[in-house]
Amino acid sequence: MKIPFQTLVDQISTCAIVVLDAEGIVQSWNGGARAISGYMDHEAIGRPLSSFLLEDLVEKAVKSGSASMQCWLMRKNGDPLWTANVVQTVVADRSSTSLCWVCQDPFGI
Repeated sequence: MKIPFQTLVDQISTCAIVVLDAEGIVQSWNGGARAISGYMDHEAIGRPLSSFLLEDLVEKAVKSGSASMQCWLMRKNGDPLWTANVVQTVVADRSSTSLCWVCQDPFGI
């Protein structure tokens, strides 16, 4: 049985996997992002990553191709959560660059 990739990504609940445009605006939001942040898709899509993280990983990733660090994520309920984060540039073709943000709660909350 072959599982569609988007279905697989959306059902991962322990790790946020988020597609951003080149400016760091959320384009897609998986189940892990919902679980970790408390935000539903419609609340997150269209917002900049900087509205969730207290560090600007987008600028660093655009400059060097990737950026990683542990930093605070602001959850919907207002509580900060210490998370491990990676932002990676993804080049789909010569005219289109996106970013992928992967975030994990290292303590498993």
